[in-house]
Amino acid sequence: MIIRQLFTGHPATPEAYRARLRTLRPLCAVLPVLGAATVLFALLGVPRLLGEEQNGSFFSGFYTGTGLFLIVLGARLFFRIGSLLKDGTALRRHFTECTDERNLRISEKAALSAVVALFVILYLILLCAGLFAPVLFVFCLAGILGFAVLYLAFRFYYSRLL
Repeated sequence: MIIRQLFTGHPATPEAYRARLRTLRPLCAVLPVLGAATVLFALLGVPRLLGEEQNGSFFSGFYTGTGLFLIVLGARLFFRIGSLLKDGTALRRHFTECTDERNLRISEKAALSAVVALFVILYLILLCAGLFAPVLFVFCLAGILGFAVLYLAFRFYYSRLL
């Protein structure tokens, strides 16, 4: 859902949608490169930076999995966009699906609900964590403050834009 929102936006016509996909397709090639760099870092950099006593194998495995996910996701998006650009019927069907007002409202409501739930959960953890784990308290406080700053910045940006 998030990837679809980032890559599709709200084009007005199928031709504008086609043009947007053409410009975004090369950006999909960046994801496998980033994934390969992450895998190389996991295999070569993490063992040197972290020893086994600092959970080096855990972080190496985590970064390897993340890098492989980026490689697969980037390749899938690249080839999916290529097949949409070749097939006009599939492009129009995908355009209709992405620009349908009902689907857009569902995505907006889901994103808003997820943000509110995350904010409430962070706040509840903040209240409890302050008593037992100061590091977790600071992490949750930074998350809440970061959310507030981002919300205000985007609200200001979109109020000027719209």
